[in-house]
Amino acid sequence: MKKVFLTLALAFLATLSFAHANVTSEAVKARMTLMTDLKAPLALISRMARGSLDFDAEEAAEAKLVLLALAQDVPEKFTENVTETASGAAPEIWTNWDDFLVKSEAFTAAVQAIDTSSPDGLGTGLAAIGASCKSCHRIYRIK
Repeated sequence: MKKVFLTLALAFLATLSFAHANVTSEAVKARMTLMTDLKAPLALISRMARGSLDFDAEEAAEAKLVLLALAQDVPEKFTENVTETASGAAPEIWTNWDDFLVKSEAFTAAVQAIDTSSPDGLGTGLAAIGASCKSCHRIYRIK
């Protein structure tokens, strides 16, 4: 199971290198890395919830801990008001900082609430996480 998680992480790292190639700001790189790092544990949990990967409560709990640490890091990574085209961060993050923090806290709460004891629990938790991501990205992400 750890091999699956490692494989997913390595695949995302390859994408990360390409996406960050022209970014000069360390703050922007750190934010982009954070967002990319969220993908591997989310993918693992999603695959277990869908049944395309055998459910393993220990691995799901491990992925949740990784997600939680990353979620808690979101506000810190966005404190510096600097953007680059590749980052996709909208200037409204900083003009609506309090709302951004509320959305970040909602994301952290959704991650904390995920039930890693069953595939159904993972699926329900992912729905809440997805809604949280969408509520923030709809306003604060430039596509």
